[in-house]
Formats: sequence, structure tokens, C-alpha cells
Amino acid sequence: MKLNKLTIAVTLASTLGTTSAFAEKLGENLLGDRFIVHAKSGAMAELKQAVLASGATVNLELNNISAIAATITPENYELLKGNNSIASIEIDAKRFFSPIGEVTPMTVEPASHLGNPGETDFIPWGIEAVQALEVAPNAANPRTLCIVDTGYNLGHPDLQTDNVTGQDEGAGDWFSDGHGHGTHVAGTASAKGGNGGVVGVLPDGSTNLHIVRVFTSSGGFIYASGLVGAVNDCADAGAHVVNMSLGGVLDTNAERKGFEQIRDRGVLMVAAAGNGGSATHHYPASYDSVVSAAAVARSLNPASFSEYSSQVELSGPGVDVISTVPGGYSVFNGTSMATPHIAGVATLVWSHFPNCSSYDIRNALRASAKDLASAGRDYNTGYGLVQAKDALGYLAANGCTGAPCHGNECRVD
Repeated sequence: MKLNKLTIAVTLASTLGTTSAFAEKLGENLLGDRFIVHAKSGAMAELKQAVLASGATVNLELNNISAIAATITPENYELLKGNNSIASIEIDAKRFFSPIGEVTPMTVEPASHLGNPGETDFIPWGIEAVQALEVAPNAANPRTLCIVDTGYNLGHPDLQTDNVTGQDEGAGDWFSDGHGHGTHVAGTASAKGGNGGVVGVLPDGSTNLHIVRVFTSSGGFIYASGLVGAVNDCADAGAHVVNMSLGGVLDTNAERKGFEQIRDRGVLMVAAAGNGGSATHHYPASYDSVVSAAAVARSLNPASFSEYSSQVELSGPGVDVISTVPGGYSVFNGTSMATPHIAGVATLVWSHFPNCSSYDIRNALRASAKDLASAGRDYNTGYGLVQAKDALGYLAANGCTGAPCHGNECRVD
């Protein structure tokens, strides 16, 4: 009998030890035949041999978590059944840049003068709202911000060309962006000041940027296994903070393990909470190791599209956000736009306290956030709107432990 894809997912889940919840949460747009196969302890070599012997295609080896991403057909599955090297298997979930088809280009009033030398910089409302104008980056101790997205328009007059490195994950050159989403995110975080354009959270060009391109010009998606690899690349490049304006509804053990390891390496990761306007967990934002970024409007009310859940941790401006795109400027909406406000503030604050750990920075951002919506932490805005100056004040008053993260000891509840 030839199994359909959903039957494969359910069968693999029940037969090889993974709960069927993965299959039950699948929608047509997430359904696929790529899976993550986890090895039993010490059996990674045997697992690879078994996967290859079955005829399955090995897409990616995840040695850090002893797993393999592979394309598995019903015929491959029949040969893999019962193999003693396999601990569990799960769907290799797809991650889309956030928002998914909900970016809203709009006519921009100041566009007539943006980018013209000698003109006054245009200050996006969100930059003021997060107190970025009240704190200059500490150029003596620059931090590295890694942006995982659609690329970076290196020739844009409002984006830095110094202190920028990058790599692609098979999606195209990191220094180009045929879509615009990644360039918009980068501008919100680091658009240069003093040149008649917009201003980002980190406007002086001293911050180190590392760009990892994972999406093609048409957008598309990246698999969860590939995202773990991309963020590991960020960490290998020395990133202190990682911006992931992307996500999906299906969680994976591979990502959970992978991101915990990256967090334990001292990296602070921020991801978009999602734009469905419902009480839905999106991943990777909803893993404990990642800061979940919700969006607020200029009124500081929660954006109507922003997901709300117990995992929402901090909020950033996400409505009518003007920033850079290839060839000019545009206004986008989404938790994608909130994310670089938070990641940018984390990078800014960390430059002033380079001896702090990622745990210290994350805790300071939470403790100093501007309380919104319901008093205290709430599902819509988390601890509130991130605040750069107040986070610096918190660290100045309370200091930092410098302690690294180790498993659940670093869990910030």
C-alpha cells in the first residue's frame, strides 16, 4: 500500500517514538516529506549508515544534537522500521519569514527627501519609543548582531558597509536582497544617522553585523533543521545577539535542543511571536531559550495581528515601521518589525556592559521594560516595551553576574 504524506507522519510518529501531536498539528502548507531522525546515544554513525542504506536522502547532519535531516519516502520508511540506532523521528518543520504574506508596503510621506545628503534624518516613531535616541552605542566595545533573513542590500546608502560580514545558506548572496524583508529588518536595527535617511537603534556604524541569508528573493521557507544550522553559524561568527524575524506553528525537538545549546554558548536570540492575532505559539519564538517578540502600535496598544501567549516576553514597535528596502524606504507591519527593535536594544545595552552574560542582558531588558496592557507580565505584551536607557540604568544599579547559561538554570521565568 502506498502511504500518503500524512499517514507517513502519523506512522513514523507512533512507530519510532515521537508523539502524534506533530502530525495532528500539520496543515497543508507545512506538510512535507522531510524528517529529522534522532540517534540513540552514541549511535550517530550507525544512524547515518541506516538512513543511507534505506535510500533516503540525507539533507543535513546535525552532529551537535545527534540527528539527521532526511527526505524519507514510504519505501525508505519500510527499510528503516525497527532500526536500533533510531531514538525518534519528527517532521522537519518549515519556517517562514514573519509576517507570512502580511508585510504592508505603504506610501511614505517623508520619502521625498529620505536619503538626500544634507537633509534632516527622519526618526521612526519606534526608535524614540524604545529610548534608542537617549543612548549611544559604546564603540569601544561593539557587540555583534546576526540577522537571519532574506539578505542585506549592501549598496543601500543608509546601511553600513564597514563591520559587516555574512554568509548564505544556499538562498543567494548574503549581500543582496531581492525581497526586502531582511533589509528592512537591518535598517530598523542599524540604519545610519546623519545622512538624511532613517535612523536605526544602532546608528553609528560601530556595531558588527553578520548576515545569514536563508530565504530566496521570493521568500519561501527554511526547514527547522536548517535554521538551527544557520543560528549555529551566527554563533560561530561571534554573534552576541541573533535576530530571527521568522517562524512557524510546529515545534521540533531538534530546534529545542539546538537553541538550548546555542543559548548555553552565551548567545541571546530574539524571534517574532507571529502575526495570526490569536493565542498561538510560534517557533522558534516560543522556546524558553528564545525571547518572543510581540508588536505594539504607536498608541502602545498591542497590535491586532500580534500573537499572544504565555511565551511572549517583550514588545517592540511593529506597526507603521519605516525602514530601508532595496532602492529606498518603505513601511511594514508585523512582529518581524518588533523583533529588530528588541534585538537592537539588546545589542546596544550589551555594548555598555560587555562583561555581562546573555542572561544578565535578558533579565535587564525584562526588568526595565515599560509595562503595557495588563499590569505585570501579560500574554499580549509580555513584560512590556523594551527600553534602552532604563535597561542601562538597571544594570548600573544592579550590576551583572557574568554567569553563563547552563540548561534550565538559565531559564528566565
